[in-house]
Amino acid sequence: MRPDYAEKNPETVKKVVKALVDANQWIQTAKIEDHLEILRKRFPGIEDAILIESIKNTIAAIEPSGCITPAALSSAVKFMRDVGAINNDVPFNAVVDNSFNQACKK
Repeated sequence: MRPDYAEKNPETVKKVVKALVDANQWIQTAKIEDHLEILRKRFPGIEDAILIESIKNTIAAIEPSGCITPAALSSAVKFMRDVGAINNDVPFNAVVDNSFNQACKK
């Protein structure tokens, strides 16, 4: 999200962050069958075993609080560099602002 938008619309940003945190928590607490019900519709023809492995990998990668850590950014940057989406490192403070997430202030 652009910093100028976030600065002008802090309540909207807080609501978006809350929705993302709620979604992360659902992903981590939902039953595998609940995930499969959704994923089968989105990815028809993909074997359940592959979908389940995907779910497990996703769950392992999510920070329930929604806080973005330097390690999480580093992992994302590495992935984007590996697939050729970016060429340079991305400084944490240049792209991350956890101030809109109350859980990050604890």
